Amino acid sequence: MPVTVFGVATALARCPDVVAAMREARWEIASHGLKWIDYKDVPAAEERAHLAEAIRIHTQATGERPLGWYTGRNSVETLKAVLDEGGFLYSSDSYADDLPYWVNGPKGPHLIIPYTLDANDMRFINAAGLRHRRRLLHLSQGCIRPALRRGRARAQDDVGRAALPAGGPARTRGGAGALSRLHRRARARLGRDAGSTSPSIGIASTGRSPRAPRPSPSC
Repeated sequence: MPVTVFGVATALARCPDVVAAMREARWEIASHGLKWIDYKDVPAAEERAHLAEAIRIHTQATGERPLGWYTGRNSVETLKAVLDEGGFLYSSDSYADDLPYWVNGPKGPHLIIPYTLDANDMRFINAAGLRHRRRLLHLSQGCIRPALRRGRARAQDDVGRAALPAGGPARTRGGAGALSRLHRRARARLGRDAGSTSPSIGIASTGRSPRAPRPSPSC
């Protein structure tokens, strides 16, 4: 099953066994920044320095440079810093849409894959969220089934999981079962190669996205 892990660089460096397991599973390990920091009030130069250090530590810890980026608590300067760095195929510091879209950066088109707040287990811990793991399963299935009906092997719908909300025994078991069922249905509809690589990297590498590049408001 294609999985993208957003890994905080310093956490990856402290957990080599976890990194080894993710690499063995052939999961994509994208960058989640240097540390879990809210960059809203951080000076732009310091944020850029953190970005560079995150790339360095991530590369050392995983053996590969990250191709995806998601700060999570970004600033108004984050996208510009990512675009200026130039080595990322995509980033996800956007909640602006359900579909991937392109922006024009100084080093060429850059893919934005919005981070989902819909089929996301963070909804277990907010007031208007979900109360049972089955509700997240049904929501995730509702997101993915239309793409399966269309038979689109390159379709992408995000299902977000985080260690804290989904880390309890019941939710972990339920989440794993939900994803397994979704993956079986995808393979049945799209063939054995369905999901054999990271959809994020696949879309960014082939340039197949719902919309053409558009100017970035941050540049």
